Amino acid sequence: MKRLGSACALMLVAVATAGAQGKPDFSGQWLLVTPRDEGFARELTVRYEVEERMRSLIVERQYATDVQRDTYKVGVSGGGVSGGIVGGSGSVSAGATLETRFSVTWDYDRLVILTSRDSGPTRESMSHTEHNETWSLDARGQLVILATDRAPSSSPVTTVLTYRKR
Repeated sequence: MKRLGSACALMLVAVATAGAQGKPDFSGQWLLVTPRDEGFARELTVRYEVEERMRSLIVERQYATDVQRDTYKVGVSGGGVSGGIVGGSGSVSAGATLETRFSVTWDYDRLVILTSRDSGPTRESMSHTEHNETWSLDARGQLVILATDRAPSSSPVTTVLTYRKR
């Protein structure tokens, strides 16, 4: 009976260790496998940083004429408001308002990055947009990004981007 208990405990440790190690490592330099129009990054440089027990994903996206650098705090959701002054009735004066919300979470072995924005001159006339990216590694070790954009008055647009390691 003692051996059975030890074996079960050992299996639990092995399962917990495997689960902790189950997150893919996206770090490195990546090249877009199938070139697309100018709206998609041709190359990605991805690295991780750990500060005060917080893991950040730093992504440098290289476009044809521009480079964009984003830092994502993994496991964090939040948002902010910028722009005009909100009145008592919920209306906004002195300029437009922009509300941004984001979350970066693991869905098993996939990283999900969601950004949504509400903008407009008044709270009642704000328009809502979303950009959702789901990152995963395929069987060949390629980075696959499923990107979905949602905007008012249009159907969602989903693009699959595949990158190979440089």
